[in-house]
Amino acid sequence: MTTTSEQMEPASSSQMPTADPIGQILQKAIDLHRSGRIEVAENLYRTILQTQPQHPEANYQLGCLAVQAKQAEQGVSYFSMALEAGPSEERYWLGYIEALIQAKQSDMALQLLVLGRQHGLQGEAVEALARQIETLIQPAKCVHSPKPKFNLVHCIPNPRMHGLNGYKEVIDTISWGLEQLGHQVTYSVNKFCADSTNIVFGSQVMPMEALKTIPRDSIIYNFEQIRGLKPDKIRPQALYFAKNFEVWDYSAANLATWKSLGRTDTKIVPVGYAPILNKIPKAQIQDIDVLLYGMSGPNRLDVFHTLSKAGLSAMFVSGLYGTARDDLIARSKIVLNINLYEFAKIFEVVRVSYLLANSKAVVSDLDPRTYVEDDIRSGLMFSSLKNIVASCHSLIENNARRLKLETAGFAAISKRDIQSILETALQN
Repeated sequence: MTTTSEQMEPASSSQMPTADPIGQILQKAIDLHRSGRIEVAENLYRTILQTQPQHPEANYQLGCLAVQAKQAEQGVSYFSMALEAGPSEERYWLGYIEALIQAKQSDMALQLLVLGRQHGLQGEAVEALARQIETLIQPAKCVHSPKPKFNLVHCIPNPRMHGLNGYKEVIDTISWGLEQLGHQVTYSVNKFCADSTNIVFGSQVMPMEALKTIPRDSIIYNFEQIRGLKPDKIRPQALYFAKNFEVWDYSAANLATWKSLGRTDTKIVPVGYAPILNKIPKAQIQDIDVLLYGMSGPNRLDVFHTLSKAGLSAMFVSGLYGTARDDLIARSKIVLNINLYEFAKIFEVVRVSYLLANSKAVVSDLDPRTYVEDDIRSGLMFSSLKNIVASCHSLIENNARRLKLETAGFAAISKRDIQSILETALQN
């Protein structure tokens, strides 16, 4: 594998900080490294880490040495530490991606490349790595008997029910994942296909008469918060498909309710990640401090009012999707998530997953009853409603902290590989 000399050779000592005493040790190590005295240089880099384990340049140089010694997996850990401590340094991105390729972690290399581009990573070295990754990642192909076909049914009985458009990114992710697994996939609004397995999104709003015409081999994919609801408080549509269809649910928090309805085999199919979600480039000018979007509710409106009085540039929009919404997200430093449903208190991962996939800093309300999946906690800033404006202020005023949260958010959601999630869900 070809590696650019600029990427993997140690930087010149003029690029290194000279603050005593660590700066002097680092400069000496760099000079030794460049002169070929690798072992002595390595010992000095490790000496620095004994005092400052997060030191970005020492970790980077040890990562370079590991890759050059054909120990790429060890290099990955060093580059990870370097990038976390110095996310604005292009060499750290390039070194980390190169190490992942050599360690045969092509999917992770692709995810990191996407994240890097969102943060301005560009140039011939970047494109060379992209070409390497492309040759290593091949889409899954059906080489034996044809695999089942799927039709993804998006239920929107009335165009004014615009909240149902919030499922679109999840549907796109499912479509991409199924195609990568070798399935033929179609998308339709309110239409079912007789020759495909229909996966239904938004079935809770279908008229009962229409619901009874759905093919019985359809899969109902639930994104409603039904945690803690008694049967007499649940929509009749949900009671019907609990008895008649296979049910997928996005959250384990809803399982107890399904069981109370006699559904003991509900499959948890969490919201996942696909590269096609990366649609929002980072705007050069972010003139919106805080963005809220979605249906209005008392808590959302109260927080928006407080943000406005606090002197922040804040915007609350409802009913915008696609490019109109994405343009606002790009212009925003922070996107604020306030749970709409007091009764269920399930973290709104459907909307937030799209934000994390596009490396947006997300601040969300949290109380002791809120159900949040452990694997994405590290990618978010949580706050009580009482302190949420102060939390937004602290993040807006600290660019480095905000960038670190953006990076952590993408890292968290990108581990939810939709292909693996769907493979598990489709097993009988």
